[in-house]
Amino acid sequence: MPKRRILITGASGLLGLNTALEAVGEHQVFGQVKSHPLHTGAFEVIKTDLLASGAVERLLDQTQPEWVIHCAALANVDACERDAAAGAPI
Repeated sequence: MPKRRILITGASGLLGLNTALEAVGEHQVFGQVKSHPLHTGAFEVIKTDLLASGAVERLLDQTQPEWVIHCAALANVDACERDAAAGAPI
C-alpha cells in the first residue's frame, strides 16, 4: 500500500502525538502544533494557529494531505470555564 500524506492537528497533545507516532511507520505524517513545542524527528512539525485568518487554507496548501485527523482542542478545563465561547464548536 502506498504511503498516505496525513495531517494531524493538535500533534503536541496526548491523542494527536500518539496518533502521529502510530501512523508515521506507514505514512508521511505532518503534525500541527499551536503553542506547545514538539521536538521529534519522527514526523514534520508545523507550528500554526488554526484560528488565525487563512491559516487552515495555508496549512492544507503546504501539506497537501490525503487525510486530516483533527485532534486539536482546548483541553484546559479552567480556561474553558473562564471563556465558555472558546470551548464551543466552530
